[in-house]
Amino acid sequence: MTITTTKNVIQPHGFILKTNAFENQSVLAIYLPVEMVSFLHTFSFEYQSRFKFGEFRTMIEGRYPSIISIHLSSASLQGKEPWMYVSLVSLEDVEFLYWEFSRWIEGCLEEDEESLLLIPSKVKQAKIPYLEIDVASLFHDTRTFPAFMKGYLATQMIETGIPASFEQVGNDSSYPTGWYKTHNGSGYEVVSHPLTLSKEDAKTRLKASIVSRFEVVRSGDDWHVHVYFSLRRWLVGLHPKKQFHYNANKKSYDDRSFYVVNPIWKSPHMLRLSIAKSGQSARFTHERSTIEWLKRNRLELDPLETILSSLDQYQDSSNTMVLIPYVAEDKNKNGNYLEVGLNTVDHYNLFLMIQSIFPTLSLLHPLKKLGKEDWDAPNVSTSYKGGHIRVDVSNKQKEHLWDQVIPIHVYSTRTKIQEEVRVAIETLFSREEQNGGSNYKIEPSTQQEHRFDFISRSDESFLQDFSIEFIYHTWDSTLFGPLECSSFNDYRDATLNRIERFKALVSPSPAISHALVEIGEYESYNAYTDPKQSVKLGFLERNMLTQCFYGKDVNLSNRLLKSIQDILATKGFLNQHIQSYEAVLNHYVFYMPYVLEVGYGRARRFIYTIARYHRGMMHVKYEQSNWLTLEGSLMYLTLSSQRTLAQRDKRNFSLFWRGCIQSIENAEPIVIFEKQLFTANDSERGFTIMTYEFNTSNVPYVSYFKNNELPSKGTYLARTNDGYVSIAAKMPTDTKANSFMSKLDYNKMYVNRIPIKLQFQSINGKEVNKDQMAYAVHLLRNITVTFESFVNHPYPLHILKQHHELLLF
Repeated sequence: MTITTTKNVIQPHGFILKTNAFENQSVLAIYLPVEMVSFLHTFSFEYQSRFKFGEFRTMIEGRYPSIISIHLSSASLQGKEPWMYVSLVSLEDVEFLYWEFSRWIEGCLEEDEESLLLIPSKVKQAKIPYLEIDVASLFHDTRTFPAFMKGYLATQMIETGIPASFEQVGNDSSYPTGWYKTHNGSGYEVVSHPLTLSKEDAKTRLKASIVSRFEVVRSGDDWHVHVYFSLRRWLVGLHPKKQFHYNANKKSYDDRSFYVVNPIWKSPHMLRLSIAKSGQSARFTHERSTIEWLKRNRLELDPLETILSSLDQYQDSSNTMVLIPYVAEDKNKNGNYLEVGLNTVDHYNLFLMIQSIFPTLSLLHPLKKLGKEDWDAPNVSTSYKGGHIRVDVSNKQKEHLWDQVIPIHVYSTRTKIQEEVRVAIETLFSREEQNGGSNYKIEPSTQQEHRFDFISRSDESFLQDFSIEFIYHTWDSTLFGPLECSSFNDYRDATLNRIERFKALVSPSPAISHALVEIGEYESYNAYTDPKQSVKLGFLERNMLTQCFYGKDVNLSNRLLKSIQDILATKGFLNQHIQSYEAVLNHYVFYMPYVLEVGYGRARRFIYTIARYHRGMMHVKYEQSNWLTLEGSLMYLTLSSQRTLAQRDKRNFSLFWRGCIQSIENAEPIVIFEKQLFTANDSERGFTIMTYEFNTSNVPYVSYFKNNELPSKGTYLARTNDGYVSIAAKMPTDTKANSFMSKLDYNKMYVNRIPIKLQFQSINGKEVNKDQMAYAVHLLRNITVTFESFVNHPYPLHILKQHHELLLF
C-alpha cells in the first residue's frame, strides 16, 4: 500500500500497529537472575544511581546488534520484568551480555573509593532466566510495550535495509543507504551515514545525517507509531584559535554527545558516549568504567583533546569515525555550519522509504481538512504576503496607548548604535512597502532628535499614530558586565548585589518605560556570569522593562529589530491579522491558566497566573492582583512580589483559576490548558475546556496534498477522531528557498512549526460549534507582532511564558 496523492488529502506520517502484522515473529525476553537481584537490593536507591545504568544502556546498545531494547526500571532490576529483549541468539550470547552488565557494576564499585564490595562469584555465574515470546503477545503491556516496539522497529529497519528505489533524489544527490541504530540517552534513533552537503562560503566539508525516530503511543484501543525525521549537523572545521573547550562556554556545553562508529565491530550500530568538561580539558563521564569498557570491546581512542582539536581527521569511515553534534553555540565559534531542517518533500519521500520497509503496517487514517462545507467559516487570511509585519492596534487598544510615545533607553558601547537603531526602525516598516504597502509611514520627529513618528496611512479606527523615542546613555560595566561569581552557588547573591547597584546608580522612571541594553559578548559568559537576568531585574526595580542584546551578535540589526518588536508586543500591539480575525475571535473570551515554575527539588516554587484575551486585549491576573495589562503584569513581578506569590505546590491552582472565569460582553468563555498542566479534576461541568499539546510523541508530522503531486507548505486545521490538528505554515527564512528543493541538493534553511493537537476536555452547553472554537484557537497562534509566522502556543501563553526570565528564588 502506498500513500495516495489525491487532492486535499492530509496524511499523518505513521502506522496503526496490529498483531497480525507480527505473526511468526519472536524475541528472547531476558530476566536478571535472583542472585543479581538480591545483590542489587543491598544498595540503597540513592547509591544505585552511581551505577549509571543509563550510560551502560547507551553504550551496550551501540555495540551489540542482537539487542532490541533494554529496560532498567525498578521492576526490571527486581526481576519482575525482562531487563532486555534480544533477537533469537545463542545461550552463550545471552550469558555474555549478562557478564557485560555485571562487569559494568563491578567497575563502578571499583571506581568508588568508599565501597569495599565486590560482586560474589555466584552472582557472576548465576543461571540466566529467559523466555522465547511472540512479539504480538507484548501488545497488552501498556507500560513497557512502547519502548520495546521503538527498539524493535529500529532494529528491523537496519536489518531490512533501504530499498534501492530510494537512492536517487533531485539532480545530483541521493538519500543515504547506510544507516546505524543508536540510543541517544532517552530513546532509539536510526542515523544515516554522514552526508557531505554544500555551502558556498564553507572552507571545509560540511556533514550531516538524517535521523529517523519512532514514537509509539496509545490511541483508544490501538497502538500508533509516529515517524519523524530531522537533520543532525555534525561539528567540523573548528577554527585553530577557537578549539573545543568546555570551561569557557555556556551551560549547554557541560555535557556533549560523542558518537563513534568502529569498523572492527562490523555492526550497523553507532555508539553514543558522553563527554564533559574537566578543568581545562575534556573527559568521558564516568570515565574509568567507560574507558575500561571501550578497551574490552577493542576500541582504543586517541586522547579526547587530540580528537577535538582535529575532528576532520576522525570523520573517515575507513577508520574509527567520530562525530559530535553541532549545537547553537558553535555558530558563534565557527563559520562553517549547515542550515537547519528538512523540507516537506524530504519528509514525505523519507516516510515513503519507511513505508516500503514495513509493507504490512497499515497507514494512519487521513485527516479531514475543515472548510466552508463544514461550517460558515469567514474568509480570513493567514499569510503575511512574504512574511512582513504591519503593526496594527484594535479599537480597544487605541485607548490604552499612553501619550502615544514609547520611550526606550539605550545603553551600548557601540559607536554607531544610533545609526543601527535607526536602520532597525526603518527596516521594520520598509520591508512591508515591498509587499503591497505599509499601514504606516515613518518620519523623523520635528520635536525631538531621536524620536520617530509612525503615521497611519489609513483612516480606519483600528490604527493609531504613535511615536518611539530613544534616549541614549553611557554604558556602565558595573551594571551590564559579567556577574562577579565563580559558581552556581554564588549566582543568587551576585544577582542581588547587582540589583542593589541598579538602585544606587539608576533613577526610577516616573512612568513605565523600556530599556535596550548591550550586555557584552555571548562567548565570554558561562551559565553563572551572564548578567542578563540581573539587568532585567535591576531595571524592573527602577520601573523599566528590558530587552538585552550582545554587542557582537552575528546578526545585530535583526536582534535590534526583534527587541523593538518585543517592546511593541509588551505595549499590546498585534499584527495585521487581528482585524480580519475578529469575526471569529470576538465570539469568545479566552482564559489560559498557567503556572510559572522556578527552582529544583525542595526549593521548587510555583506562581499561579491566568491570561485573558478578548477583542484584541490581553490581561494577566496573579493570585493577589487585579487584572493587569501585559506590561503591568511584567512590572508586577518585582522580587518582593515574587516572594509573596510563590507557592510550595499546585494544590490550590484549580481553585484559583476557576474563580477568574466569567463572560464578558456576552462572549462565551473558553478555558485553554497546555496539556501537561491539565488534570482530570479540572474537567467539570460549567466550563468549556480545551487542551493543546505539541509533544512530538503524541502529534504526528503530516503531509497535506493540496494538489495531486507534492505536499503543501501551507497552514490549515484538520479534524481527527479525537480532536483537531493545527498545522502552521513553513516558517519564513532569509533565503529564497523553494520549499520543494531537496535539502540534499541545496543547503537552505527549512524550518517548520510542529503541529499542535487540540482536544475538548469538557463542553458547556449542548449547542456549541466545536469547529469554530478550534479554528479560533488555531488563529490565536498567528496574531503576534514578534514573529512572521505561527507560534507554538496560542498568543496569550506565548507571551506569558516570557515572564519566566524575571523569576529569581
